[in-house]
Amino acid sequence: MDLRTVRERLGEPVEQTRQAGVPGQVHATLDRRLRDLLDHDPGTRDGSDPEDLHQMRVAVRRMRSVLGENKASLDPEWTDELRAELGSLGRALGPVRDLDVLIERFRAHIAELPEPDQRPARALVTRLTRRRGSARRRMLAALDAPSYPALLARLVDTVNAGVPARQEKKKAKPAKPVTPKDVLARPHRKLRRAVEALGPEPADEDLHALRIKVKKLRYGTEMIRATAGKPAKRAVRAAAELQDILGEHQDACVAEEEIRAFLPNADPAAAFAVGRIAEREEAGRRAARDAWHPAWLRLDEATRALLR
Repeated sequence: MDLRTVRERLGEPVEQTRQAGVPGQVHATLDRRLRDLLDHDPGTRDGSDPEDLHQMRVAVRRMRSVLGENKASLDPEWTDELRAELGSLGRALGPVRDLDVLIERFRAHIAELPEPDQRPARALVTRLTRRRGSARRRMLAALDAPSYPALLARLVDTVNAGVPARQEKKKAKPAKPVTPKDVLARPHRKLRRAVEALGPEPADEDLHALRIKVKKLRYGTEMIRATAGKPAKRAVRAAAELQDILGEHQDACVAEEEIRAFLPNADPAAAFAVGRIAEREEAGRRAARDAWHPAWLRLDEATRALLR
């Protein structure tokens, strides 16, 4: 099934879902994110603008996250199968996007180095660009595989027919309007407990795990933003701020790992230049460590206001 056929089958955007309760919110979210995915598919294949791949990957992650966080209200077997298929697509897109981020990051650092250091430092970018070429070939092969159009067809069927809700043994009561507690209480509780478990100097991997929990809370808040009004918008902004800080920390950690892998085989000029980049990354990592907890307090306050 090509993209044109997918769009013809998809029809008009869902303005008012036919489903009530949490399944209705999930239905509307899948509709929006599927359209995002389709919008950025051509650009991802073309490769001229890295933002297309970024937005396509974000669409996949948001669909997978909203399904996982609301599994209690959905058909569990259907949810697990669809999340697994989305996970496979996300893993195909991820390596190229991660390398895009690193390459852009190092190029920005190199542009700020003294002129004599710029040329030897580019050896680091050349190394990453070769890896990106291999990762991109694997990504395109995944997009051309039969599993990808099969996933699109499944998503289209879901958007057209509605999300399969969990079947209750007892007679189901009429669905009530979705409240922030229905969507946000669980991810907020898990995030708060994770923060409380951290020591004064959290390990890098613990802060990365925290960022994943922040994203889940943010995606849930975005799902109800249209109905929850300004408090939800404030919570989304606070989540985005914390996510960005933790993302900067993670990017700096990954960059430092790449530098450590590069240095043993680098010539002296390249090693010196890239060492200066490492100093910048260490400074950025430390700044993010200083900033994340105040940002968490702002997010916690904004989310608590929604849950009152």
